Amino acid sequence: MTARLATSDLVLPATPGRTTLRSSPGLWAGAACLGIVLLAALLSLVSTPYPPDALDLPNRLAGPSAPHWLGTDAFGRDVAARLLEGARNALWVGTLAVGLGVVIGGALGLLAAAGARWLDESVARAADLLFAFPAVLMAILLTIVLGPGLFTATLAIGIFNVAVFARLVRSAAGVVWQQEFVRAAEALGKERARITVDHIVPNVLGLVLVQASASFAIAILAEAALSYLGLGIQAPAASWGRMLFEARTYLDQAPLLAIFPGLAIALAVFGANLLGDALRDGLDPRGNP
Repeated sequence: MTARLATSDLVLPATPGRTTLRSSPGLWAGAACLGIVLLAALLSLVSTPYPPDALDLPNRLAGPSAPHWLGTDAFGRDVAARLLEGARNALWVGTLAVGLGVVIGGALGLLAAAGARWLDESVARAADLLFAFPAVLMAILLTIVLGPGLFTATLAIGIFNVAVFARLVRSAAGVVWQQEFVRAAEALGKERARITVDHIVPNVLGLVLVQASASFAIAILAEAALSYLGLGIQAPAASWGRMLFEARTYLDQAPLLAIFPGLAIALAVFGANLLGDALRDGLDPRGNP
């Protein structure tokens, strides 16, 4: 008697790298850096030393002290409070922009890999078209239509991420569709939509997580750059990039005004990159003996 092969048994073997992921120092170091930024963002929702936009002109450009732990800016606003609010805005933009790319771009990539050739070519050419417009250029175009602000910056970065994830998932899913276990599932009459959910998504998820970490770091930098150029978060709302822009005039008088937001950006980007490197090394079996 011949045993019948069940489609539920058609799975890839476990990758050896996943067993060592939890012991990766880069994973924990990256998570710690991002955890500090997340804690700052959550703290800004509960309490800040002073209102972030409260003016105290007699104490403008004051250095670190007991009343103002990190000093005050050119308008007497508390730097610590503005850093906390800037962390919230940075995480908001990064999370939404990357989420937009993962959801829409990932769905388009899966459809392209599983669909007809014309659909595959359409998604590929659309991604190429979006790559012709970097986030800064996209923000300039959207600013003309929508005006500058948090929404414009998030949308511009998110649209660029859609192209990134659409191309990544399309390429990775196309490789998985050629694997023998997927061909066997098709031969057993399993629907392509079901194959996508059961087999394609689990096997491209690791790549998506790695790219999401890298894209999050890029989104933090892009938001800071857009705010520095006046295309992102607008005053009086706090943004790390906006704080750098406002500090440029007072570098000789109060260099800490540029150092603190610069360190905040570096911490967030460094943490996201460390996390992405650890995920890449842990989830990619080719990188493990």
